[in-house]
Amino acid sequence: MSGKFGFKEMLLSAAVYGLLFSGGRAQAGAVTGWTIDAGGGTVSSGAGAFSLTNATGATAVQGNFSPTSLNAVGDSITLSATLNQTITQGNVQFRFGLYDANGNSGNTNWLGYWVGDSASSATQVLFRRSGTNGNGFWSGSNGGAYLNGSAVTTPSVMPAGTYALSLTVTRQSDTQLRLNYSMQQNGGGYTMTGSYVDNTPQQLAAFQYNQAGFLLSGGGFSGNVALSNVSVTSTAAQVLPPPTAASLKVMTYNVQNDGGGGLADEFDTRGWNSIVATPRRVAAVAMIQSVSPDLFGVQEAYNDQMTNLKSDLGIYNYVGVGRNDGSTAGEYAAIFYKASRFGVVNSGTFWLSSTPTVPGTTFSTMSGATPREATWAKLTDNQTGRTYFVLDTHLDNQDATARQEEADLIRSEIKALAGNLPVIVTGDFNSVSTDYPATTVEGVSDSSGPYLIDSYNRDNVTSGYGTYDPNLDGALYDGARMDYVLNSPDFQAASSVIINSTFDGIYPSDHYPVVTTFNVAVAPEPASIGVAAVGMVVLGVRRGGRRRD
Repeated sequence: MSGKFGFKEMLLSAAVYGLLFSGGRAQAGAVTGWTIDAGGGTVSSGAGAFSLTNATGATAVQGNFSPTSLNAVGDSITLSATLNQTITQGNVQFRFGLYDANGNSGNTNWLGYWVGDSASSATQVLFRRSGTNGNGFWSGSNGGAYLNGSAVTTPSVMPAGTYALSLTVTRQSDTQLRLNYSMQQNGGGYTMTGSYVDNTPQQLAAFQYNQAGFLLSGGGFSGNVALSNVSVTSTAAQVLPPPTAASLKVMTYNVQNDGGGGLADEFDTRGWNSIVATPRRVAAVAMIQSVSPDLFGVQEAYNDQMTNLKSDLGIYNYVGVGRNDGSTAGEYAAIFYKASRFGVVNSGTFWLSSTPTVPGTTFSTMSGATPREATWAKLTDNQTGRTYFVLDTHLDNQDATARQEEADLIRSEIKALAGNLPVIVTGDFNSVSTDYPATTVEGVSDSSGPYLIDSYNRDNVTSGYGTYDPNLDGALYDGARMDYVLNSPDFQAASSVIINSTFDGIYPSDHYPVVTTFNVAVAPEPASIGVAAVGMVVLGVRRGGRRRD
């Protein structure tokens, strides 16, 4: 899921990329480089054409074209193709459309067609696929074809044959996109055409597209599909690749607290500073050094662990405070960054409570509830000349209602603090990716932006892996994934992985880190903001207890 990104922000992003052809000039070209992005099967491809055989399950095929952005009113992009399908049985769904440039993934981030096989599908119109929303062609054994609330004149199963497909997206105004669609069977028969005006184009990402896709899904079907003459024609500005780009590696890591250290920790075989076994501290430092993140968010670290990490690693500074008193007591949710690469423009901490400026507070009313906090920083990257808004947090581990309130507050604070800056969020949400906290922080239901992408879900079509491993056996399925790296569409995720390896023979924590590597465009001119560090903003002082969670 990605893409609620306002027109103003899109222009700013385009300005950063800096190399745009002037609008109004027609661009055209075949879609090439067809590969299977999800599912299985055999693809034979050439320029503007591919055939898919032996498809297994939901199979997505993607091809590439030059990134194109709808900057000005009247800009448009047209995707056209010839489809030949010989599906002979079963319920089969075809999706055909565009991927946005900021979050392509096998079954998500589509802008394309939807035809349902029953009247219940009548409300499905042309829009970007998001989560459970679908768009594409549907060939159902029950017959019936509905689009944009209007039934096709003669509902029937989409028969085998050859079809001309076309989808045109036009910026109708600063707040509207018009989508014209057409699917016509050669020789007549199965035909649908029409148009739809989208009045909430924030749903359509940064209005920037760089791939075309076709998805075949269903069960018990037989037959093959082939697309030919697949091409893109545009009167919009073509976005050329940036002259240079920098790699940015981001990690989130719950280090597992040590209870504040002391004898109990030292004589624990899993102790951070154990004297009876390999210290987790040694393994944690080895893991971080092996990954070498440019910045990383930590959760659960006590002050002694923060001090150890800073001194042992040597190349990082951090922003963050203890959650109990706004100073050094209690666990930290903090942000480490390479001191040679980043400067801190501003930073702060707020507490996840109805009194966010008061340290040691929480939304939870449950017995034994602990304070919760979020730390943020505006970091200037001297490799790209850009400034990012970065936030790290650790949500409540036992109170689902509190987690919802925490997510609402974090979303509100991001909107208030980040402005137009690119956004990265790291953290332990203590909940899975489809739950309220993750979807709320991402802005799935917030059309005003910024929209954030779950970088691991984006890079991994199968995303059921866990990051919590209380058994310490390295099994990725021991628990649901609850650790996240989220990003705004400004960042292009190149890879995202879960590290479930041992270091110095042990697992450093009962959580696995998630590591995402981004490609980031370099600003055309040096940033005017200085990189001198500015002090932390922390209001109020209050002491509280500590515990493992």
